[in-house]
Amino acid sequence: MQHPEAHVGVAEGDAGAVDDVIATLETEKGGFELPAPAAGRIHISAAVDEEYVIGDPLGAIAETDEEYAGLRDSGGASEPAAAATTV
Repeated sequence: MQHPEAHVGVAEGDAGAVDDVIATLETEKGGFELPAPAAGRIHISAAVDEEYVIGDPLGAIAETDEEYAGLRDSGGASEPAAAATTV
């Protein structure tokens, strides 16, 4: 395996709690689980088969339905609403 691989364990719009596993990252040295840093609805902005560097936002967690609708309707804008938690 030359590049790390991410396996997303949630779907767009899923609701989750703090520390729910939202993705698993696999590297040559092993894998680790990515826990949700906040509770709310998941918005995935990363595209399949694209490469990202450490620190790139892959999505956001919206605390309210209105916030989620804004994220979803923005077409995956790179700047989430102020209250959204970037993941």
